[in-house]
This record gives sequence, structure tokens and C-alpha cells, in this order.
Amino acid sequence: MHLNADVLNNMPAFRSELIRRFTWMIHSTPASNLTSIRQLGLVPNQDAPPSPEVRQRFGHGKIVCLHPLGSKFSPKGAASTITFEHGQELKLVSLAIDTRDLPNDLGLDFSYSWQDATNHLAASTKSAHETAGDIAHMLGSVVSFNTIAPDKIRVFANGSAPASPLTWPPLLCTPDSEVIRHW
Repeated sequence: MHLNADVLNNMPAFRSELIRRFTWMIHSTPASNLTSIRQLGLVPNQDAPPSPEVRQRFGHGKIVCLHPLGSKFSPKGAASTITFEHGQELKLVSLAIDTRDLPNDLGLDFSYSWQDATNHLAASTKSAHETAGDIAHMLGSVVSFNTIAPDKIRVFANGSAPASPLTWPPLLCTPDSEVIRHW
């Protein structure tokens, strides 16, 4: 089984598996991105070099990284497109997307080491999308190759319960002054 190619060849099955396992996906981003996200949504950006399968399928490696709420590992968001002035601090905001609102083109996050995934895959007797769901749960990161519309995004704000994105207000209805910033 070549997992990455199998997932890319049947992304609807992987999306269904994510919906079955998780209710929410989280995305952390620099607070300075809020204005553009309100206008354009979460737009795929170039991060790590893409795998050959991703390059063949999409011609690029532009992705939106998402963390399944409830996974074992929570990777820190990459800020590869941010530059800092001397002494400037990075403040992040957390966004949530209901898994039922995820775009169709989803995959495993190729910007992380595949060693853990490879070890898990070698021992698996499950289907590709079930194994990919296990890896998403274990490594805590999946990617969208498509933009996530701003009206599908909630934001962690004053009065929100941290572990319950259902209590997070819609991004488009929340002023910047109410959005919680964190490290």
C-alpha cells in the first residue's frame, strides 16, 4: 500500500473518515492574518516541499494545515510566510472548522516526517482511508488543498470554551477586539 497516493486517489473516502472520527478541525494562524481570512478564507500556502504524489496531482504543494481536535499530537502552526521586525512577538489566533464543512480535496500533512506514519502503515491491516484516519489522529495534522470559505470558520474569542468550538462565534461576526490571542 502506498498510503499518500491511495489517499489522494480517494479523497472523498478520507474526508468521510475524518467526519466520522472528528467533529472539528483547528487552524492556528498569526493574528495579523485575520483581515485577509475574513475576506478570502483560509487560502492554501506553500509550506514544506510537496511529495511527488501531491506535485503530480495538483502541480504544487499549497496547503492549509488543520489539526483534528482530539488527536494525540498538536503540531505548532507554521508561520512560513511571516517576517518579523526586531523584538516583534508572534501572537496566534485559533480558528475552527466543522468537519462537515471541509472542502473535498484533503490529505495527510506531508510537511511532517513520514517515519511514524510509515511504521504505523507497516503494521496496519485496515483500508487506506482508515489507516490515514489513524495517522491523522496520531500525528494531529491533515491538509486541505482548497480554500476554506470565511463563513465556515469560527474563532476562539472572549467567552468561548477552549475545547468546545461549538461555543466559538463565527469569524465574520466577531470583532478583532473579542478575538483571543495566544502563543
